[in-house]
Amino acid sequence: MSVQYILHNSIDLLYVTANADGKIVFANELFKEYTSHIQPKKISDFIQDSVDMDELLSAIQKAKGKPFDAIRVYVKIKQKNQTLRWNLFNVYFILNSIHLVGFPILDVTSITNHEFERQKTLLEDLRFMLSHEIRQPLTAIAGLVDMMLQNTQENMNNEELLKMMQDSAKRLDEAIQRIVKKSTRQL
Repeated sequence: MSVQYILHNSIDLLYVTANADGKIVFANELFKEYTSHIQPKKISDFIQDSVDMDELLSAIQKAKGKPFDAIRVYVKIKQKNQTLRWNLFNVYFILNSIHLVGFPILDVTSITNHEFERQKTLLEDLRFMLSHEIRQPLTAIAGLVDMMLQNTQENMNNEELLKMMQDSAKRLDEAIQRIVKKSTRQL
């Protein structure tokens, strides 16, 4: 499998090839999907602002002087909902062509309100479970251990206390398993 095949068919990497003037001559499917609302013909069409464009042009100039060396640049691309999304690109200048290999970067400002609310609800549920379902059996175990150490319960023998501790430990384990399952499903 060639590098070219991987770049052209990658589901993780954005890949664009442009001529020396910046006209796009090839873009992989992920890049086309990612910029379908823009339908760029030139590299400058998908770069959001002039600062990013200046940095990309600078990276291309550096790449011209160092063929086969990756020059890293961060740029923002406008999304369909008008938000901006950061992307990291490695810029190469090979055989008089510009090659951009990159991937989108998820940052906290691009998390949707729905995702934020879902995470907030999950944290609230976990807080409740921790404060109620785990603390109760843990408190019971600690109290039973104190009773054994102080030996204040003369009518209870150690075997009964150990059985009560075992029951509390099982409840604690079940509560922890519920929390792990809930958080795994929700994340």
